[in-house]
Amino acid sequence: MKRLLLTFLLTLTLGTAANVLAQTKAAQEAEVARAGHAYDTAILKQDKAALAALFADEYVATNENGLVRNKQDDIAAMTSPDLKFSLVNSFNPERRIRIYRNLAVETGRYSVEGTFKGSPFTEEGRYTTTWIKRNRRWQIVADHSSVIRNEAATSAIQ
Repeated sequence: MKRLLLTFLLTLTLGTAANVLAQTKAAQEAEVARAGHAYDTAILKQDKAALAALFADEYVATNENGLVRNKQDDIAAMTSPDLKFSLVNSFNPERRIRIYRNLAVETGRYSVEGTFKGSPFTEEGRYTTTWIKRNRRWQIVADHSSVIRNEAATSAIQ
């Protein structure tokens, strides 16, 4: 009887712990999603202070051409007076957030529109953003993007 009671209590405890972990993971995913929305908004508004807060000091960005930029360089590029955004969107059905304790990996598809030196542009691509949670807030430590070329060009490359 004691063994049956012990097994029941252990099963109940493990089930409750798994439920708490699942809730915590869902809460963390929601936090990263909110931080991702703040990232889109900071880019759209070209908000240097918001970008500086979102990027960790060791932040590194790599683009589709292999160009690597640090925090200061990427903020300068994103807030250039030559660049104006009218749309920044990374929220779509392909977006995924995976939590690994205090680290999160976000992948998805993005769309941006705007002008560069007065010439309009539209760009779609895929991204991988690596977030770390420090002092109860999520910051980006690494960002990678790849532009999606038109379907005919993409098929020819493959």
